[in-house]
Amino acid sequence: MAFDDFSRRFSGAQVMGPRGAAVITPYYKESLEVLERCHRSCLAQEGDWPLRHVMVADGFARPEIEGWDVEHISLARGHGDNGNTPRCIGAISAINQGYWPILFLDADNWFHPWHISAVVTLRHRHPSADVLAMGRECALPDGTLIPGLPEEDLGLRHVDTSSYVFYPSAFRVLPLWGMMPPYLGPVCDRFIRQAIDDYGLVMAGTHQPS
Repeated sequence: MAFDDFSRRFSGAQVMGPRGAAVITPYYKESLEVLERCHRSCLAQEGDWPLRHVMVADGFARPEIEGWDVEHISLARGHGDNGNTPRCIGAISAINQGYWPILFLDADNWFHPWHISAVVTLRHRHPSADVLAMGRECALPDGTLIPGLPEEDLGLRHVDTSSYVFYPSAFRVLPLWGMMPPYLGPVCDRFIRQAIDDYGLVMAGTHQPS
């Protein structure tokens, strides 16, 4: 099946594939407590929407994760690109196993329990969108919320990595995470945001944090 045929087959109002969505989390040297908070937020999603958490170790695999309900991928060494290589590898693995859409969640971030339900609601409102931009909140390491968001976030000129949702028609963007130079790692979400425009993809967003 050609890529364009694949994209058209899974376009329209469908909210996720038969196997469900996948969430890709790269991790490096985060504490087990931080990783558990991230993973628990995926397990705690409301509703019956199937969700697979893919955790990719960037050179420093935690053996404890082998006992969790995750897809655990371990890379032999760190890549020094702010998690971009493990994001790319995790996303491609999930795609080839039949998961869609593809979401990302940084190890020190977490989803509210209604995140996937919010994705489904936004998809129903914008069935032709290739990419969704979910609302976010900023928090201190202890979980204390920081009020307000930058104006560029409100205008969708910037989308945080953990806010992205990619449908099959936008999968051509995902390999770019593993192809951009390492020095772009700190601004990878901005690089991807520009690529979405360059590819002429349709993006829909919400400011409701999840």
